[in-house]
Amino acid sequence: MKVKMDNLRKLEYYRTETRHEFSLLGQRVSWYVTCQSFLIIAFSSGMSNSNAYFRLGIGFILPTLGIITSILIKPSIDGAIAIINKWGVKEYEVLQNEDLKDFKIKRAYEKVRSTSDREVEQRTDIIQRESLKFAKLVPVVFIYGWICLCLLGVAVNLKF
Repeated sequence: MKVKMDNLRKLEYYRTETRHEFSLLGQRVSWYVTCQSFLIIAFSSGMSNSNAYFRLGIGFILPTLGIITSILIKPSIDGAIAIINKWGVKEYEVLQNEDLKDFKIKRAYEKVRSTSDREVEQRTDIIQRESLKFAKLVPVVFIYGWICLCLLGVAVNLKF
């Protein structure tokens, strides 16, 4: 049996799913940044230790943990963003119905190419894309930050 939904119910469903995915994404990013902040505090505290071997170990171990957690979180953040974008496309399509003109908000859309197996032209909301940039880029920023801290820790211990 095929279920037929009216356009308003579809819109409500799509928006609920989008809100849910944004919530999950926010939680993931929050947990990730909290984890990174604890690692940075431990790194800073460890680098003030007077034992050079301890500082050298901290200078490698904690940045490695920071980089590993960044690599591990990146796919889940990218996946959540992809799901949000797919729900956005569905919402855009259902909003093209004339019956829902009162539910439209004037937004700037741009055409993008799908990365799926077939090249389909889609529209994405520019504001939504920009709002997701932080979540998408924060693991990359932390990876570079940890690399710099690792190099700094080694340089301090080897007195370059």
